[in-house]
Amino acid sequence: YDDHVLAAAWLERARPGEESGDPAARETAGSAASGGFQGSADPAEEGRAARGEWHWRMALASMYCGDPEEALEEAKKGVEFAPDSPMAWRMFGELSAGLGDRQAALEAVRRGRASLEGALSGGEDAAFGPPPDDWGELEEMILSGAGLEELERARLLHMGRKNGESGSRLERLRLE
Repeated sequence: YDDHVLAAAWLERARPGEESGDPAARETAGSAASGGFQGSADPAEEGRAARGEWHWRMALASMYCGDPEEALEEAKKGVEFAPDSPMAWRMFGELSAGLGDRQAALEAVRRGRASLEGALSGGEDAAFGPPPDDWGELEEMILSGAGLEELERARLLHMGRKNGESGSRLERLRLE
């Protein structure tokens, strides 16, 4: 928990400098958010994508800090700035479902699946690995009324399996 609080505080300090127009703030935020981001050749588009990534990472930090409502607000900004990001849609769908908006969650699954094709040609995020591909499982869980903790647990288990983790090691390292 302490690590997530520190990460959230760090991300807050690295927030993209949209009001100030400060190039140093934008550069800091872009590199803080990028974590391996492979963006467009168009700097304006790349900046929006980096901001979107920053927001979905902030959503994850807010969720882990126990503030799912703030996390959902950040996730909404994530898909606004990076509508082609499967991870942004995954976070938005998970949070929407966990907070009871099944329709928004199912729409996020649809949009996430659609964005997956573009993400596969663009590489992977160094911090989180390949884009999410567990859309069928997520959709089933949303339809069954799974809660936020159950949805996040499923995401972590899926990521762990894809990264070769299994059993108690996965439980110990990722879920506690």
